[in-house]
Amino acid sequence: MATPKHINRRAFLALSGAAAASVPTTALADEEVPLNDETVAEGTDVDETVEVTDDVTESPAADESGVGLIVAELAQVELGETQNIAVLGEDSFGTLASVVVTVGETSTGQERDLPSTLVAENAALVPFAYDDAVLGGEWRVETAQVRWEDGSETAYVPQGDGVVPTFAFLTAGVSRDEQNDSSAEDPAYVAQDADGNVVKSDTIEEAAQVAEETAASEDATMTAAVFSASAVRVERIASRTSGPVALDPGHGGTDSGATGNGLRECDLNWKIVQYCAAELQAKGYDYYITVTEAEFKDEKRAALSRKERIDRAWNAGCQAVVSFHINSGGGTGALVIVPTNSTLYKDVYQDGQAFGNSVLTKLQAVGMTGANNRLLSSSDYDGYGILLYSGQYGILGVIIEHGFIDNASDAAKFKSETALKNMGVADAQAIMGKWPTSKKQTSGTPIMGSSSTNREGMARWFAATCPSNWSCRFSSSSPYYAKDAESFIKKVYASKGVSSLKAFAYAVWDQATSEGVRPEVLLAQVIVETGWLKFGGDVQPDQCNFGGLGATGNGVRGESFSTVATGLLAQSQHLKGYATSAKLNNTCVDSRYKYINPLGKANNSVEGLAGTWAADKEYGTKLVKQISAIISGAGQYGTDTSVFRYQAHQQSHGWESVVSNGEQAGYTGQSKRLEAFKIWLPSSLSGAVSYAAHVQDVGWQPYVSNGAQAGSTGQQRAVQAIKVKLDDKLAKSYDVWYQVHCQSYGWTGWAKNGAPCGTQGLSKRAEAVRVKLVAKGSAAPGSTANAFRPGHLVSYQTHVQDFGWQSAVYDGAVAGTTGQSRRLEGLKVSLAASGAFSGSIQYQTHVQSYGWESAWKKDGELSGTAAQSKRLEAVRIKLTGEIANVYDVYYRTHRQTFGWSGWAKNGQDCGTSGLSKRLEALEVRLVPKGGAAPGSTSDRMRTA
Repeated sequence: MATPKHINRRAFLALSGAAAASVPTTALADEEVPLNDETVAEGTDVDETVEVTDDVTESPAADESGVGLIVAELAQVELGETQNIAVLGEDSFGTLASVVVTVGETSTGQERDLPSTLVAENAALVPFAYDDAVLGGEWRVETAQVRWEDGSETAYVPQGDGVVPTFAFLTAGVSRDEQNDSSAEDPAYVAQDADGNVVKSDTIEEAAQVAEETAASEDATMTAAVFSASAVRVERIASRTSGPVALDPGHGGTDSGATGNGLRECDLNWKIVQYCAAELQAKGYDYYITVTEAEFKDEKRAALSRKERIDRAWNAGCQAVVSFHINSGGGTGALVIVPTNSTLYKDVYQDGQAFGNSVLTKLQAVGMTGANNRLLSSSDYDGYGILLYSGQYGILGVIIEHGFIDNASDAAKFKSETALKNMGVADAQAIMGKWPTSKKQTSGTPIMGSSSTNREGMARWFAATCPSNWSCRFSSSSPYYAKDAESFIKKVYASKGVSSLKAFAYAVWDQATSEGVRPEVLLAQVIVETGWLKFGGDVQPDQCNFGGLGATGNGVRGESFSTVATGLLAQSQHLKGYATSAKLNNTCVDSRYKYINPLGKANNSVEGLAGTWAADKEYGTKLVKQISAIISGAGQYGTDTSVFRYQAHQQSHGWESVVSNGEQAGYTGQSKRLEAFKIWLPSSLSGAVSYAAHVQDVGWQPYVSNGAQAGSTGQQRAVQAIKVKLDDKLAKSYDVWYQVHCQSYGWTGWAKNGAPCGTQGLSKRAEAVRVKLVAKGSAAPGSTANAFRPGHLVSYQTHVQDFGWQSAVYDGAVAGTTGQSRRLEGLKVSLAASGAFSGSIQYQTHVQSYGWESAWKKDGELSGTAAQSKRLEAVRIKLTGEIANVYDVYYRTHRQTFGWSGWAKNGQDCGTSGLSKRLEALEVRLVPKGGAAPGSTSDRMRTA
């Protein structure tokens, strides 16, 4: 018996039946078939062999060429079909890189050189299309020129009539059935059973069943290279259709990737992967990062090879691989590289096309546009290791080039964390859309994910329920003694950031959601661990340790934290570590996080915390019971009669859930426009809340009130700014604050009581809003800086001697001329941010021969003269109405002989009088009320 050769359990070859014209071979009894076991999944027994009995035949073993077998798929080829020729290399010789097969027609001597289109499992696929009726006749394989991965080349020349594969191109219009070739046998499909035996089947489905049963314990994609006496076929017979998606940050270690504009590709790849992973985690989808942070950022360590990365992804159970890169070499915009359309991986190609188009669409939406924003189907499959090695496992590999690092415009985006986050989120959205089966499936109550309640309802429920469940376990002399739960919270935690039960619940919500933990899970654990904040065990209340972190019994008090928020964040991070292996969103404050081994041991299941977090086997059951009570109770308390409620209508999402008092309505990070919103006054208050929207292409709409719609739906128009105000009665007791999340700028500062908030004249969409009702005179909820960004505030236009009316200028620009001795003759001034505030801008001019005009002009009316050759000598400008309470108007003039005046404001005289001096130019600016003048205010007016 020959020396045993090993066969790959996922891809094996067998021959069945007698010798046929298409595969002339010599029988090798008791010989075993070699195959490349390079890509065997972890856990597969690569030493398992398949014994081939006397009825299995094979072409001669490899000679010095390294080729072990050449087989043609069809004995007769009909016009319009493609003949596939397979060339198998010997593993002991090396790894195939490419093959060129020369075929010749036996009667005419014409030859064709056919290159391989795919190399997988050390076998090359060489197609020969019968697309020209003149081909005809009988063809045979003459030679095979082989290139190996080490760069060497060999030639294989079949010798003798018993070894050379031959096939016939049938006459046009003649089918195989009509040819009636009785020598051709039906295919006999084979698969390897669990005992290593070759089992013959009549259909590919039966062979697949055997193979699937064999691979069930491996969760592996099975491929079988299935041969018959008259055919050779390659079939993927059990695709992997679930599991995480691998995120592969390109380069790393000693390999920085492309560089340009002060940036390194590896750094950008890592950041985008982290943002993508965070979005997947937040939405409950599973993923796997092919390299660890330590490996990736160790600049003394060589980067992992592409094959190592794909092997890791496969062994982690991934159903696809997405590799993150940045391009270079000239160009702009994103590029997605997907597999070519091939015989063996047609379904993978189709998957790649669909995913690639989705990625490009979503990257375009976040600004990665340009000439190179396109799909590239890789015709050189071997040239992209991510695609090649993924394809060998039968899963999709895709490369996303997010832009060009050497392009200044793209590089500017790469320098913005917001832009990088948007790219990662866009990638995640495409992944979730293409592979919905990567969403985590838990067998119990999930720890991570979206809440089943709302922040206000949960806080109000806790504040109402905790007192009846609380009792003081401390003596009257204890620093923790209090008569009730509210007093206890204020006494112990006021100095640590929380002074009420409701504020404590808010902190639970905020810290849990910052790590993607469901807040009801964290609150339930706080209740169970502390006994409704009664404590009484080893952990003391002022430790701010509400989860017993590090408290192992026998007087060990465990961890201590400086604030309530820090303690709750540490507990959230510990819960996340038990739920998943995903990276933390915040800086780690949980000193015991590093001891969680393995990460994700509870499989994102509250029930999985029993026996892991706590030894109590009923621990999970207790938590689930408490979670259910929180969700039910919060639902009853969900509508607070003392707070605003409001709702957003957003692009693609429609009307979102109603939120309240400072919560976010609408989505950020998705590049979706806010299209409309509604606000409801608390039911405990009588009166009206009114609100208005500045809408794309429309401008400011009229105010609406008490639940009516502001904005538009079904028109694809973005809200760009908002105003909210209370009626006069309510305004005596309350202030209403609000802020907008704006495209490019993020969250604005807080505006109040009817002031505009957002942008105007900048073509920037609003994406989300927050609204809050507070007692009159209360501090703003946050910064008030940059609450409103208008494109321009004030516009003005002058009529100039010899030139006539000039184009309007804005916000401090010069209107008129200097150094040309030309007089100003007329003036028009308008508010550029029309509708943002009530009121107007008014102005008066001192005109040659006439003096001061008798009436003030306003909002674009002509002051002075036109075509009368009368010079302007002085000007007054002022604001009226609401805008006068928000801005001061400053202005200065350029005067004959004297030059620029000092800055005047709010109706003061500016220029000259009684000196017969012309005005030659003017500047006007609006400055926030009480702000500093744009410059010196001296010498604003000269008189005789």
